[in-house]
Amino acid sequence: MGCNRAHMWEYKDHQDRAIQIWEAIAHHYKDNAWIAGYNPMNEPGDPEHTGLQLWYDRVEKAIRAIDPYHILFPDGNTYAMDFTAFKKVLPNTVYAIHDYSNMGFPSGKPYTGTDEQIEILEKQYARKVEFMKEHKVPIW
Repeated sequence: MGCNRAHMWEYKDHQDRAIQIWEAIAHHYKDNAWIAGYNPMNEPGDPEHTGLQLWYDRVEKAIRAIDPYHILFPDGNTYAMDFTAFKKVLPNTVYAIHDYSNMGFPSGKPYTGTDEQIEILEKQYARKVEFMKEHKVPIW
């Protein structure tokens, strides 16, 4: 029987299994100079905005116990666009946003480059990177 939603934040076992996968990945790549780093979760969607931070703390410690050198690239919540619930900076980390524009995708007026549209896009981007600018950490 299938389900229609992810249960990552409801079941610790799912979180533990994801960490075990990252431990195996870290073991495999820890001495590989061609690997820049690890993105522990692509476009997370934590509806309560609390579990993601706790999980990132856990996975960071698990990866660092095996590979202290490679960079972590954690995505923001809500498909890598929201860092408002982030409270602390992880070491050797570059925070990743996915800066999706609402203009022309998936609906709405197409982007034509008007001053008004540029201003809207700049405000959206500034909101998404506020955490990184406040803490003076890199943005990917």
